[in-house]
Amino acid sequence: MAVATGGPGASGAPEEPGAAQRQNAADAAQDAPGGAQTSGQPLPSCTPRAAGNPAIQPLPQGTADASHSTPGDPQAVAAARAFFPRGLAQPARGFRFSVDALLLADFAGLRGVSRVADLGCGCGVVGLALLLRAPDGPVALTGLDNNPGMLACASENAARLGLGPRCRAVLADVAAVRGHPALAPESVDLVVCNPPYRQPGTGRRCPDPGRDAARFEAGATTADFARAAAYLLKNRRRACFIGLAERLDALLADLAGARLAPKRLRLVHPRPGAPARLVLAEAMKNGGPGLAVEPPLFLE
Repeated sequence: MAVATGGPGASGAPEEPGAAQRQNAADAAQDAPGGAQTSGQPLPSCTPRAAGNPAIQPLPQGTADASHSTPGDPQAVAAARAFFPRGLAQPARGFRFSVDALLLADFAGLRGVSRVADLGCGCGVVGLALLLRAPDGPVALTGLDNNPGMLACASENAARLGLGPRCRAVLADVAAVRGHPALAPESVDLVVCNPPYRQPGTGRRCPDPGRDAARFEAGATTADFARAAAYLLKNRRRACFIGLAERLDALLADLAGARLAPKRLRLVHPRPGAPARLVLAEAMKNGGPGLAVEPPLFLE
């Protein structure tokens, strides 16, 4: 996964997920997400999460571990793909991906897509899950993040999965994508985004800065992510977001404010009878009127 620098740093219908798919997502989850070389400096190393935590587990006994194999080793790549999303590298400290990332990838799908941008890509799970739908296909992925440690993990994970040549990591702030030499306007067919959900003052803050930035709109707001998506998207192409159901009104307003017309919604409930906790939203750049509300998704 190549790393691009030079800009300002820091700050078709998809398939219905089956029971096994939801269980794999639940097994992989604990928290949710939020890539990077500057001035020619190498990326920091990425330490996989402890094997005892259910969010990241070692490969089954007797299988090849891609982290200790030559990049491109077919046996290691096959093992890493079979065990995805478990086994992904994540920083020893910081935010962890959760089921929401996998739900977003499933919701977005790859219909009519050749280039994807993942805004706030973290360790790369959303974009890599999309590429694994067509692991030998032509789709290219750009992962954008303002956290060098996360981008290092995203690059490592792409290599483990045999997807490195199709991926690149860009260090950038979503509020400043315009003019970044590695981010051309109207250059992608699909944007996926799992932005920070919470406004400052609405929950307990995290002592770890990276974890806090992934949870709270401290440096970049959902409106910033929406504007970045509109800048990168080709005309009448799709952007897919996931957010808190309780903030659906703000999400729709932010999308519309960036010329991203909401076209498809799906509410995610923990179980039947429980209030929705998350919402999946698809919008089209410069799209016309018309919104489809899909049946609710129950995680249990």
